[in-house]
Amino acid sequence: MARSLNGSQLPGWEPILGDSAYTDFTLPTLRQGDRGRNVQLLQRILQDNGFLGAAGVRLGNPRGAIVDGIFGAVTVSAVRDLQRRYRIPVTGRVNPTTWEVLDMHENPYRSPLPWK
Repeated sequence: MARSLNGSQLPGWEPILGDSAYTDFTLPTLRQGDRGRNVQLLQRILQDNGFLGAAGVRLGNPRGAIVDGIFGAVTVSAVRDLQRRYRIPVTGRVNPTTWEVLDMHENPYRSPLPWK
């Protein structure tokens, strides 16, 4: 039997999703050296919000950067810029907190987490 928010039992009610359902659908932690579709998704979001291009220019490419699915130095720099801007731990890795910030850009009308 499931518990309500205040801890009391709700008779005859069972949750549709279990406690780990959210984590089963979350995106993986990404870091330098990773490749693939999740990196492309990350790069597209960073590019759409100006972080990827700015990092590319800063690192010496006057045209910015391209979405290539490779988590290299430009992507690390773009992720760090995003993390600094939103005052979350600056690691250069994309963990659940960073995905949450990225999701705010892709879905601006949902309720965000309370950022500092």
